[in-house]
Parts: sequence; C-alpha cells; structure tokens
Amino acid sequence: MKYLIFNLKAKLNYEEIKAYAKMLEPYKNRVILAPSYLYLAYFKEQNFNLCAQDVSMFPLGNYTGEVSAEQLKSIGCNYALIGHYERRKYLKEDKQMLLAKIKQALNQDIIPILCLSEISGNYNFEEIQKQIADILNNLEDDQEKIILAYEPGNMVASSKEIDVDRINQMLKNIKSFVQEEYSLNSEMLYGGSINLNNLNILSGIEADGFLIGNLATKKEEISTLFNNFSH
Repeated sequence: MKYLIFNLKAKLNYEEIKAYAKMLEPYKNRVILAPSYLYLAYFKEQNFNLCAQDVSMFPLGNYTGEVSAEQLKSIGCNYALIGHYERRKYLKEDKQMLLAKIKQALNQDIIPILCLSEISGNYNFEEIQKQIADILNNLEDDQEKIILAYEPGNMVASSKEIDVDRINQMLKNIKSFVQEEYSLNSEMLYGGSINLNNLNILSGIEADGFLIGNLATKKEEISTLFNNFSH
C-alpha cells in the first residue's frame, strides 16, 4: 500500500490535537496527515507528511480568508485534497473552481488528490466520468501528477457495509477511462465507510491506498488500524 491519508476534517480542538500528535508519533512515517489549516504548521513542526484539505483557487494576494497554494507549499504540504464530497455538497464547489484549485496546486508542485464522489447516488460511473472529464479536458499539462480518490457518495462518513466487488468495478472503470481517454495510469485511492469492522476486507480493494476520515480521529482505534496495515 503506497498511500494512507488521514483526513481529520474540522475535528479536534488544540488540546486534542496535541494529544493526537503525541499518540501518532510512532506512525508518522506511514501516514500522510490532512488536518485543518489551523494545525498544519503544528504538525509540520512534528515532521509529519502533510496534505491540505483544500487549496485556494487564487494565488498569493488580497484574498481575505483564503489559503494559497504557495503558503501551503511553504510549510511543507506536498498534497492537497480537491473536490471532496463534503465541499461539493455543502459549499457547492463547481468544475471551474476545482480546475482553478488544481492549477494553483500544480503551479506550486503540490500533488492534487482529486476526490470523486456521486452527489446524485451511489456507484454512478457516468457522474464520476463527468467529474474527471471536467478537469482533464481543461488541463493541458501535468495530468499524470493527479491522484484520483474514489468515495461512493452515500458512504462518506457513514457505517454502511463495503461492497468490495462494486467498488473494484468502479475503480476498474475509472482506471480504464483515464487510460483510454487520456493515456494515463493514474494512481487510485479509496475512501468511505472505513472502520474497524471492515478493515479485514480492505485488502480486497484494488487501490494504491486509502483516504480515511472518521476512523482517523479515533485515538483508541489507531493502533488497530496500523496493525491491519502492517504489510
């Protein structure tokens, strides 16, 4: 497994973050951590591998409230999540915004992790295909640097049962699409409904790694998670 990304979302206050960093210390070389913007510098000081949960569509400049790709790169972010299901759904991020964010990330040598999730339903390949095309059809360079992360829409932040066969079929469809249409062998991550009850079946998912949300914030379950990924 090449990637294990912990998306801490908008969770954990400062005191909890300090305890979390101490707990995660033995595993720091095995995980890419995506905390809130607020805590990126703190984890940088602890020498964690960093991923931003988002990146501004604007460059460094007069954009109050934004965090630019240049700023993220300056504190050691080498990855950025772009187009996560929760941002598409709650903040209505559209293809123009996502394309601008990806371009900003690539300009600073930050690897974009393009999150693919159905808003309309689960296992809808046509919707995922369109999300990919909206970006790659409008990106002239560096397409091969983008990592794709598939999270079935109704499995984000849920405890639903993972259907390995359907997930693998979706991953296969996505890989075939980007290879046939864009001549890319894109790296693929899987995320959604990952919990202690289904860790044993994740080995059956044909992905280059996992994007883990809620489970990543549960300190008492972290050791079990890493023991499962000891290989």
